[in-house]
Amino acid sequence: MVITQHSTGRRVAVTGAGGFIGRAVVERIQNGALGAISELRLNDLQPFDIPNADVIVGSYADADVRDRLRADPGAVAVGF
Repeated sequence: MVITQHSTGRRVAVTGAGGFIGRAVVERIQNGALGAISELRLNDLQPFDIPNADVIVGSYADADVRDRLRADPGAVAVGF
């Protein structure tokens, strides 16, 4: 998971979001565990549906997938 603080608010990207643990993490985020979120981007190898999130299907090893998940290069990021 990567959290970035941007002028428009907190943006969160979660890899493995379609799996058992990933779905639990996303549910907690959507229930306010990280406070207000301005953007939620999720990634997994298989398609899945999560309301109010941008779902990106593909391998995180693929540079295009990473680029689509990544927040602004100048933002402060914390990875877990």
